[in-house]
Amino acid sequence: ARAVFAERGGSWPVVIDQEGAISVAYGVARVPESFLVAPDGTVVQRLVGGVTAAQLDELLARYEAAALESGS
Repeated sequence: ARAVFAERGGSWPVVIDQEGAISVAYGVARVPESFLVAPDGTVVQRLVGGVTAAQLDELLARYEAAALESGS
């Protein structure tokens, strides 16, 4: 993960799951998988395969706009 971040950039948190417990809990089918988690801990998006910073920025903007519309 560090090598990928060094090569491609990124500043979001990454979880290293040495024993696979988190993978099982979230139902990870294959690597890489990413999860976008709301501040309240709710998983709002599951991303299978690689993801770019631009894609994450777009998703974050979409969820932030929806939260503003709903008053959350």
